Amino acid sequence: MRQVPDKLTRRGVAAALIAAGTSLAIVACTSSKPLTGPVTTTTAAPTTTAAPTTTYPLPPPTPITIPQATTAGAPDGSGCDPPSSETLHDGIWFGVLKSVDANASTIGLDLACYFSATPASSTTTGTGSTTTTSARPNDFHITNNNPTVYLLEVAPQVAVLSLDPSNDGNFNPTTTGVASANAILTDQSQKYVWVQITRGYVTVIQAQFTP
Repeated sequence: MRQVPDKLTRRGVAAALIAAGTSLAIVACTSSKPLTGPVTTTTAAPTTTAAPTTTYPLPPPTPITIPQATTAGAPDGSGCDPPSSETLHDGIWFGVLKSVDANASTIGLDLACYFSATPASSTTTGTGSTTTTSARPNDFHITNNNPTVYLLEVAPQVAVLSLDPSNDGNFNPTTTGVASANAILTDQSQKYVWVQITRGYVTVIQAQFTP
């Protein structure tokens, strides 16, 4: 057998080792290694919803025009029959102002019936009874057979029209706020009022002139 010189053998081993090292280096460079370190995430800013606000209807033009009944013997305004609920629905109502609570923003109204000078010889009251009249003194007639006092919520900017005692039938300048209705409550000569109810709130309190 022919022997390989030691020098050549060492050279071949070195070459083999170099070749193997190169392969390992290539494998090491091409191997996949998981990335380490902090992971950055993006979080959307939280959305906020504004708290609901309570809105009140604006008062209608003042003074309000009282709707007159078109049916003979019917009361003006929204009527005067006691409703089934403990409050009054939207409309224009007539009655006696019984209380004013500025802290609670409420008024008490004793519902009554107002009949203007419609061409009728009889008047039907809220209780269903009929009163025969040949003429109505001062062109109007009032009945009050319902003792219920309705507690009504009042809008903050309620318009209040009180009567000018020095000028029969004319109003003082319009004021706002439920406390202004005390000017009507303390003057028994103008205890009758019309109230405008809009979306469940009293938006106008208007005194009724009664000569």
